[in-house]
Amino acid sequence: MFSRAHLVAVGALAGLPVRVVVVASVFFSLRFSKQPALLHPTVVALVASLAATLPPLWGVPTRARDAKGIAIGAGAGAVLALSCLSASIMATDSGKFYWIAVAAVLATTVANVIVSKGSMVVAMCSTEPLYVLWGHGVMSVAVPLWLVASAHWGEPVLNISATHPGMALYFAGAGVLALATVYLFIDHTHTQPDTIEQGHGVVVDIPQDVESKVTDDTPLVDVPGEDVMTLGIIAGTYLVSAALPYFCFTVFPTHPQTNRSWFTPISWLAWAVGEASAYGGSIWWSRRVILTKFEQLRSYVFIRPIFWILFAGCNIKDRGPWWGGDGFYLVLMVAYGWTHGQCVASAVAKLSDRSFTPDRRQVLAVYFERMAVSGLIAGLLCSLLVLWYFDASIHQR
Repeated sequence: MFSRAHLVAVGALAGLPVRVVVVASVFFSLRFSKQPALLHPTVVALVASLAATLPPLWGVPTRARDAKGIAIGAGAGAVLALSCLSASIMATDSGKFYWIAVAAVLATTVANVIVSKGSMVVAMCSTEPLYVLWGHGVMSVAVPLWLVASAHWGEPVLNISATHPGMALYFAGAGVLALATVYLFIDHTHTQPDTIEQGHGVVVDIPQDVESKVTDDTPLVDVPGEDVMTLGIIAGTYLVSAALPYFCFTVFPTHPQTNRSWFTPISWLAWAVGEASAYGGSIWWSRRVILTKFEQLRSYVFIRPIFWILFAGCNIKDRGPWWGGDGFYLVLMVAYGWTHGQCVASAVAKLSDRSFTPDRRQVLAVYFERMAVSGLIAGLLCSLLVLWYFDASIHQR
């Protein structure tokens, strides 16, 4: 039996070698790639993202009872590390090797989804949700840092147009996932804030006014197995979200008069607005549980508008920003990743607390699943609109 402190410490140490391998692999791949100038910004982005996502791991209360979370967390970190490496290869090469990297991203994303589904729904009593969120934080923070750092060093990230064959996969995935989102919303609309469907059409009340007497020996809620369609929806969502920064933030024709760094804050702001619309719907759906029992998520909801305002002010067009510049944007993204990881990881840790009834834990598990799917899709579509608009305006010049 490991204590809570031992699990957190060992888990952090288990994740660090994965990040070191990522940095070393990217270093050598870029050192001998066709674009060696991307070496420094990539390493800076990976190291900064690691520093930004480490704090949420420490001091987060958990209810872990065994070392299972270490193994699952290390596995999640490994597949995310491979995704990072494959994405870097995608940005530094082309042709046959490019599509091999695309296949690697697909395979590692599906593996990560399988791990995260088990950690977020089935194994709520251990620490693996923290490691999964940690890995996602590395991805989400590293990409914008890398893009802005690349622009700061004066090197284009990608020099392909919106008609690149890779965009066909991106657009097809966007359409399928949009339909899948509608399916998920229809599937859950009959569920009320104070009830939860337990499978096979049985709906039970959630006790709102009494504390649970659940003990450590009480089995976790029996979650019905996910069908192939739902798993495919989740896997596709994470795949498209992983590809989003490469196909939305930077994939448009390169023109001498266009400074690609100014596009990133605008597209990220559109992503945040679409994401917020989905978050708002999910929070309203489960407001009696989320806003009354989870202070971390409530703080997260109120923190987001502050970042939207700051993102709007980071329009780095022609190096004449309203606030700051590239450096300010880097700091802003680190703060965004840190607050996101701190609030959500704390909420997941509280979700794993045995003082919550199995029904209530399942309510929150469904909330996180729907928030991820709907938020990614809404942000994806908003960012696509921004991409199409600016791509068309560039062609008209």
